[in-house]
Amino acid sequence: MVFVRAEELTEELDIFGLSAGDEVLEEMQKICDRLGFNAESLVTKWVAFSHSCGNISLSLGRLSDFQLHLSQAAAKNASNKQSAKRLTTSASQIANSILADTQPDDDLMSCYSDNPTAAPPRTPRPLKTRQLQATTPNDKNILSSPAPSTPAALGSVSQLLGVASQGSAQKYSERSSSGTVIKEAGTLDVITPRVESVIVDCEFDPYPRFMMNDPSSQVHFLYTKLQTLSGAMHEHHNFDVSPLDTKSNEPITGFGRIVCDGNGKLNSKSILVQTSAGNYIPLDVERCPNFSLFPGQIVGIKATSPEGRLISTEIFPGILPRRVEMNVTCGGVLNIMSASGPFTPTDVFSLDPFTDFIHNVQKQKPDVLIIHGPFLDSRNERLLEMEEPFVTVYEGMLMTLSNLANEMKLPIIIIPSTREIFHLSAYPIQPYPSPKFDLSKFIHLLPDPCFFSINGIVFGSTSTDIIFHLSFEEISRQSGKSIDRISRLVSHLFLQQSFYPLYPPHIDVPLDHELQSSYGQIPVMPHFMLLPSELSPFVKTVDSSVVVNPGYLMKGQSGGAYMSLSVNCEKISGQTTVPDFAYSCKVVKI
Repeated sequence: MVFVRAEELTEELDIFGLSAGDEVLEEMQKICDRLGFNAESLVTKWVAFSHSCGNISLSLGRLSDFQLHLSQAAAKNASNKQSAKRLTTSASQIANSILADTQPDDDLMSCYSDNPTAAPPRTPRPLKTRQLQATTPNDKNILSSPAPSTPAALGSVSQLLGVASQGSAQKYSERSSSGTVIKEAGTLDVITPRVESVIVDCEFDPYPRFMMNDPSSQVHFLYTKLQTLSGAMHEHHNFDVSPLDTKSNEPITGFGRIVCDGNGKLNSKSILVQTSAGNYIPLDVERCPNFSLFPGQIVGIKATSPEGRLISTEIFPGILPRRVEMNVTCGGVLNIMSASGPFTPTDVFSLDPFTDFIHNVQKQKPDVLIIHGPFLDSRNERLLEMEEPFVTVYEGMLMTLSNLANEMKLPIIIIPSTREIFHLSAYPIQPYPSPKFDLSKFIHLLPDPCFFSINGIVFGSTSTDIIFHLSFEEISRQSGKSIDRISRLVSHLFLQQSFYPLYPPHIDVPLDHELQSSYGQIPVMPHFMLLPSELSPFVKTVDSSVVVNPGYLMKGQSGGAYMSLSVNCEKISGQTTVPDFAYSCKVVKI
C-alpha cells in the first residue's frame, strides 16, 4: 500500500493545469493505495488517458472509467507475463532436448516491472460537431487597414477576417478574469526609461529539402550526437573511460544512450544502454540514489558489470552548453510581448482572441513582439467547416500583423508549429511561407526551433511541446534535496544541448535527423528560453537561464494567456546570466 497525500496530488495536477475537489482527490488517493502508484505516476497516467479519450474532464464518473482502464491494463500485463513465461518454458524444454548443458534464463522475466504502465498519449479522437450559426464580427482599428501594395484579389483584412469568422465564442466572451497576472517573476522596477532603439539579429541558413534522409543518415546523426556529447562530458569531468560492455567487478565509467527494451513506457526494469559500438546492455538503477532518465538521453554511467549487466551507482545526465555575455547595444528597459497559438476557440471558428491580443499590443506598445504558431491548429475540428482556403485565412492574419508592424514600427518575430494545418514540414520546421502581398520589413519569419538576439540578449525558443512530451516519458528518483519536476524537465534540454532530445520522438513530431543535427541543437546557453506548452504557465530560472511557458492564447473554448517581459539592459551588460533585479516577467490572462 502506498500512502499519497492530497497535497501531492494537487501539486502534480497543477503542473498540467488541472484542479480537483476534495471528493475527487479522495478517490485518487484510494486508487493510489489500491494499485500502488505515487502521485506523479497516477496524474501522468490520467493525463495520457484523458488525451486518448478526447481531453475529457477530471470527475468522479471519469475516475471510475480510468480505474477500470488501469485494472484492465494490469490484467493484460499479468496475462502477457504468464504467456511469456509459458513461451520461455517451452523454449527451454526444446533447448534442453537439443543441448543437455543449456540452462534456461529463469531470471529473465524478473527484469520487468509488475506495475502497469500507461501507453503514450495518442492523438485525440475527433469530437462530434454542432451546426454553426454564423454572425458578423465587429471590425476594429488596425484590422480594417490593408497593407501597402496588397493585390486587389486578396481584399482588405477586415473582409478576410469577416468572412473567416463564423461566430462569437460564448465561453471566451463570458470570461471575467481578463488581465489577471497568473505567474510572475523578477523584481525590476519598470519605471526606468525605455530603450531608444531595437536591434534584432535572427539570421539563419536556408533550409534544405526535408525528410530526404535515409537510414544511414539517421544512424550517422545518432552516432555523431553520442560521440559529441560524451566527448564534452569526458573533457568536463576528466575521468577514465572504459567501454560499457566490459565485464568488470570494479567500477568503470562510460557513455551511452538510454533506450527502452520494448514499445511501452520506460521503467526502472526496462532500461537499456546503447553504446557507441551499437551494443545494448541492461542497466540496473536500484543502487543509484539519484537519476532522471528518458529514451534518447545521452548519459555518463559509473557502474560495475560482473555479468554483462550494468549495476550503476552514479549517472551523469549531460553537460550544459557554454555561456555567452550579453553585449547590449543600448541602455533603458526593453519591453517584449509574446503569444502562442492556437488563436481560435474550438467551439466556433472566431478570431476574437487574436483581435483582442492585437489591441493589447497596441495599448502596451512593446519594443518587440514574438508570435508562436499555430495560427490554424490542426487539432481544431471547426477549421474543417471553413469554406476559405487555410492559406487565405493565414495570410489575412499575417497581413494584420504586417499592418501592426508598419503602424508601430514594431519588430515581430513569427515562429511556426508542427500543429499548423497548412504548413507541412518536418521538425525542425522551416519558416512560414512568404505571403502574396508585400510583407512589412519589420516582420521576421523564423524556423522552429530557433535562436535570435534582441539588443545583445540571446533568446532560444521552440513551439513544439517538448516539456509536455518529456513529462510522459521521464522516470526519476530523487534523494535528499531535489529540484521541482518542471525545472528538471527543462534542464534536460540544456544538459542534452538539444531542443528535442527525446528519441524516438512523440507521434506528433515528424523528426528529420539531418535537420535536427543542423538546426535543433543548443550550442550556447540562452539568457531567456521561451517554451510554450500545454502545461500550466510558469516562469522559472533553470541552470541560470530564465525559462518562460506563456501558455497558449486559447485553451479549448477558454481564454489562455500571453507573456509580458521587461529587461533593464544597463543592469545586464557584460553579464552571462540575468539577475532577478534586472527583469520582470508576467504571464497575463487574455
